[in-house]
Amino acid sequence: MDANLIFSLKRETMKEMQKYKKQLDDIISQNSDCFILDKKLLGISDQPISIRTHDLSANHAGFHGHDFFEMVYVVSGCGYQTLADGREIQLNRGDCCIMNPYASHSYRIQNEDDITINLLMNASLFNDSFFSFVAGFKDVGKFYLDYLLSACTKEGQNSIIFHNKNPERTDIFIENIIQEYFKNSTYIETNVQCYLILLYSEFMNQTSEVQPEQEKRITDIIEYLANNLKTATLNSTAEHFYLHPNYLSNYIKKQTGRTFAETLSELKLVQAKYLLLNTDYAISDIAELMGYKETVSFHNMFKKKTTFTPAQFRNIQK
Repeated sequence: MDANLIFSLKRETMKEMQKYKKQLDDIISQNSDCFILDKKLLGISDQPISIRTHDLSANHAGFHGHDFFEMVYVVSGCGYQTLADGREIQLNRGDCCIMNPYASHSYRIQNEDDITINLLMNASLFNDSFFSFVAGFKDVGKFYLDYLLSACTKEGQNSIIFHNKNPERTDIFIENIIQEYFKNSTYIETNVQCYLILLYSEFMNQTSEVQPEQEKRITDIIEYLANNLKTATLNSTAEHFYLHPNYLSNYIKKQTGRTFAETLSELKLVQAKYLLLNTDYAISDIAELMGYKETVSFHNMFKKKTTFTPAQFRNIQK
């Protein structure tokens, strides 16, 4: 990979992190357990993607999560990704780990020769580039399903790891993504999305574990619900997939551990959080988009699941 490009990225990372160093250090020192590093705290703009290098100084961050997708890509040397369940996984040159939003993790390198790049992506960019691969591969489908259901727990599959057999090829895609990031053109999202699709395609071509047909179906069902939050019911969903409502209800419970109503409620919560944090929509409008006829019903659901009212959640995160 172009050494000058990596040097420029390192220099920009140092400059950006220096602006927020004190604030970051204060949060890290005050939190012995996992905490959330949001994009505003990290000085990340509203671009669809931001890119940083992981330097030795970042090792002290400990367990944390983000309000965005994070892709870790090892350019040279190695790095160590520790997951919520305590497993530490060594990533070597060309290896990649993608983390769901809010998934607890930590990452470390051993010396300055270990170069790791962090690609920080908003949900729109990730979904548009990644979803076409979801139905075909077992681990990919489970990873994406846990994301849609917000299953960021020790039991959920909050990360997916690719051990790369062809780093020379994937380096080309990563290099092009970095170049597009620096150019920051009008078409940055479209251009980066194209290179991400090529990158994912290369990783998938190295993956042999195809997703069973039964697991493909649940991914399709969850995606349908996520796209029809306002109108989806058990009967309408069953009709869409040519299934009996009782069969669909039992199938969702078996595959996700949740009832249909719980699954739909969880998906609404995920989308509501996104709209509260990333738009200026009135809370009543968000409630309507989620299919709630009364704003108070949305308010009660949100507070029950998060302990915050929608307004409190929006203000706290800001």
